[in-house]
Amino acid sequence: MYHEEDIIRQLKNGHSKALNAIMTAYKDYVYSILVSMISHEEAEEACQDTFVKVFRRINTYSEKSKFSTWLYTIAYRTGLDYLKKKNIKTNIIEEQADRNFLIDQQLTQNDLVILIERFIQFLNPRDAGLLRLYYLNEYSIEEVSEITGMSPSNVKVKLFRIRKSLRDRFAHVKLTNYLN
Repeated sequence: MYHEEDIIRQLKNGHSKALNAIMTAYKDYVYSILVSMISHEEAEEACQDTFVKVFRRINTYSEKSKFSTWLYTIAYRTGLDYLKKKNIKTNIIEEQADRNFLIDQQLTQNDLVILIERFIQFLNPRDAGLLRLYYLNEYSIEEVSEITGMSPSNVKVKLFRIRKSLRDRFAHVKLTNYLN
């Protein structure tokens, strides 16, 4: 089996079959970034577009950062392109929360992941993408910065504001209701 560096070298030499190995390794991750921004149907198409761009732009990969970071940057920007093309305007769904409920049990790490996934649906696609990259895909601030093209300090500020917005919105909601 080839190492990623060998596959990248083959891609840079124009071997289109090497793209299958990259797609197999990264398709789920690319799709998860895209589906947090656009519909499932569009995400499937955008995933294919992302890998076409990877093949076309592989010679721009300078190996200064991890390949996955470079790839996810292309995926993220492809998602943004789809949003611009479709002129999608995402409205945050307003829901009335019962202010009398408080958290009544300890949440496991798995519960927190489920909650993040459920709360992402209330965010605009850019904010959802940031949360997914940082919390669910566990990229560092620097990697998220590189993927999104934002400065590290801007990423930190945006993450803080998104967390605050979610905290304010769901502060009195019984979180266990979202786990069912």
